Amino acid sequence: RRSGQGFQVNDCGQEVLQLGHRIQAAIETSSQKLQALQTGKAGSIGVGVVSTGKYFAPQILAAFMREYPDIDLRVTIGNRAEITQALDSHAVDLAIMGRPPQNISAGHDYLGEHPFGIIAAGSHPLRHLQTVPAAKLLAETFLMREPGSGTRALAGRYLDQYGAGRGYASITMNANESIKQAVMAGMGIAMISLHTVIHELEQERLVCLKMPGLPLVRRWILVHPTEQPLSGAAEIFRSFLLSKRAAFLPG
Repeated sequence: RRSGQGFQVNDCGQEVLQLGHRIQAAIETSSQKLQALQTGKAGSIGVGVVSTGKYFAPQILAAFMREYPDIDLRVTIGNRAEITQALDSHAVDLAIMGRPPQNISAGHDYLGEHPFGIIAAGSHPLRHLQTVPAAKLLAETFLMREPGSGTRALAGRYLDQYGAGRGYASITMNANESIKQAVMAGMGIAMISLHTVIHELEQERLVCLKMPGLPLVRRWILVHPTEQPLSGAAEIFRSFLLSKRAAFLPG
């Protein structure tokens, strides 16, 4: 519309002008999101964590989310068999675990040491022995993780070797937290990741029994299938974790 002061935009023109601004902003936002996707700074990643790792993995994931807020994380927590299945079915892109799976093609990166020991209640009568004899050890009730757990397999191998194949009583539980509470209550003893009982050992609610070959030191690793390349977002997560691994592992 023309006036004495020149051209003025009428109401219809104002609507068109505002729409143009919104379209331009949407284009710029879409361009930024597309660039983020292309560089791996946006997208979605599936991360698997064996249940023992849940005592430190949340700190890793939270730090990553703060640094890369446009990357969505899908987290799966389970025992070794469950996480291996998740990798095999591509339900997760990477996994924090103790040993590489044997039945799938996968690469892995070393994250740090992972110690295991046999724990007992802080008042347990075996706590003062410099070495617990096999006969006394096997007379105890062992609290074991469920079948499919890497911790259960490790405990079974150690007890079979130290006890020369002799039998022992056991109770199965499907969570480290349940095992910790049961040991503190005096239900039995257990082989467990020492990363899961740091505070209880410091507070002397639990003790590590002195045994030959203990602690058993295993590894934490980051596993990724090699059938296809990692996405940009997954590669960024991998680089982030490898650059900061020492800051997150207990001990």
